[in-house]
Amino acid sequence: LGLMESGTRLTTTDAVVAKRAAMIVALELSAERRAATASSDARTMLIRALVAGSDVDAAIYRRAEQYGLKINEPHVVCVLSCVESSDDDSLALLDLESALRGIDASSEGWAATVERRVVLILGIDSPLDHPTAVHDATAVVARIVKQLAPDGGLTAGISGVCAQREDYRRGYQEACDVRSLLDTVFAGPNRPSVLAAADLGPGRLMLSMTDQDGAQRFARDTLGSLLALQPEKPDSLLNTLLVFFAASRCVRDAAQWMEVHENTIRYRLTRIAKVTGLDIANDADAQLSVQLAMLVLQFAGELSQPVRPPALQGP
Repeated sequence: LGLMESGTRLTTTDAVVAKRAAMIVALELSAERRAATASSDARTMLIRALVAGSDVDAAIYRRAEQYGLKINEPHVVCVLSCVESSDDDSLALLDLESALRGIDASSEGWAATVERRVVLILGIDSPLDHPTAVHDATAVVARIVKQLAPDGGLTAGISGVCAQREDYRRGYQEACDVRSLLDTVFAGPNRPSVLAAADLGPGRLMLSMTDQDGAQRFARDTLGSLLALQPEKPDSLLNTLLVFFAASRCVRDAAQWMEVHENTIRYRLTRIAKVTGLDIANDADAQLSVQLAMLVLQFAGELSQPVRPPALQGP
């Protein structure tokens, strides 16, 4: 504390009062820091217990209520990591929470470091059965990642929806697995910064068993010379295949999407079968293989997802 005389010189009493005032201010600031640290530590322990499933229900519900975390309402678990650093503590939790508040003040989020990973539990406003429930959360996380690391040095994996006490342990592992895929299967300059389990569907289980080279080899072996047949043309066989799956393998919707006759789609599917040896229209195994191959290439930045036309969009 600095003092400056003005008008008259400070007396001995003034100096004593100033010293005591400085001590009181210092003690109050120290108490506030200790309280903030204790609150942060308690919240970290809560999140660690929640994702580890290591606390009894009554205790964790009581502790969560103190911080406004309603466990039985829908949330997703996000695991964030700095690309160039193995020390994920370098991502400041305060910066993360501040970015969340700045981007979407209505979203509730709780951040903590768990097993040297930065974990964000993010509330979802949409009902569980709403088709955009996870998509909305993914968009918020993508904006946070871009704000904190505009150079692409931060990635995030997002779990499915957690709505019960026991979901969070599964959600944490799911988010870890998805984020890990960004460093293995989808590693490369065009990989996405944010990836959700919902984006991968059942492919997450199969992709977690391979590496980038294996996944790329599988994708190219599956689609074969189809990748070389003018893929950039809107009416190409590859784009027809993308639209067919994006339209939930419905010939009528795919035809409406591409503004062609349904028989044109059937004819192209027959040509695809001749090129790849896979009966996409009728064979479930072939459909699964092709869908997984396209998923690998899409998240590697080598294929674009067709934009869903307004006529086919749901409510």
